[in-house]
Amino acid sequence: MLKFHDQELKEVYPSQFIPLLEKSGLIILVGKWVIEQSAIMYQKLRQYRPNLKIQINLSYVQVLKSDVLSEMIAIIKKIIYLLDVLM
Repeated sequence: MLKFHDQELKEVYPSQFIPLLEKSGLIILVGKWVIEQSAIMYQKLRQYRPNLKIQINLSYVQVLKSDVLSEMIAIIKKIIYLLDVLM
């Protein structure tokens, strides 16, 4: 789950900022970042938990306004390749 902490606002929950990201179209860039970070973390953790599974929530805006499936496949392939090369 994506959330962040602001000194003034304290905890900022997805229900507060996801609609703004969707309305502005920034959800597509943030969604790509989340997918990439999830793939990196998954690749690192799978050596300790081989049966580990993850789930990534997508916004309807990502599905309608981007080629999210192709992007996910490309990101996952890139991360797996890079981490395998570095390890």
